Amino acid sequence: MKNLILTAAFTLAFLMQVTASNTPSPSQLTVVQNEKSIILSPNYTTEAKITITDAYGETIFSDIVESDKKRIKYDLKALSTAQYTIRVYDKQVINVYKTQVYNDKIELVKTKSYYRPKIKNLDGKVVVKAELENKEDIHISIYDEANTLVFQHNIEKEDSFVQSLNLNQLPKGQYKVQVSSEYFVERMNVTL
Repeated sequence: MKNLILTAAFTLAFLMQVTASNTPSPSQLTVVQNEKSIILSPNYTTEAKITITDAYGETIFSDIVESDKKRIKYDLKALSTAQYTIRVYDKQVINVYKTQVYNDKIELVKTKSYYRPKIKNLDGKVVVKAELENKEDIHISIYDEANTLVFQHNIEKEDSFVQSLNLNQLPKGQYKVQVSSEYFVERMNVTL
């Protein structure tokens, strides 16, 4: 009973910690209408990447943004009238914007944010947590030392997702827990 209460306390503490740390403030992307440009105001502590792709999925622009940059202005005057997708990638979140470029202006609509899932090992019990703003497929896989799949769970969710897995029922050994979503793959090694 004492172990059950202790495990429940650790799980609750983890969930509170993940909720606070798994939803970072996203970078801001602002349109400067009269200049046909955008301004990226990053909100991160590590470098990030911005890409612009055309309607066919071809990358037409890519830039690595250093963590010390506060505002970066990108001139889009050279872009022809069409739809583009702008993605801002950092370590914890990816923001995807659909953009319509016209001859004289830009319309920017923030469409989706994707957050990195979290995995926590609590003495053989693994807790998976994901904050989802959009409908996403979450895939949980567990592999043994021989890289054989021993557990798989797929679920489509649209909001917060928490899954607790008791690995203590598996034979002693090394296991790899993998959680993947549309943009992220998170892995953790667990020894039983």
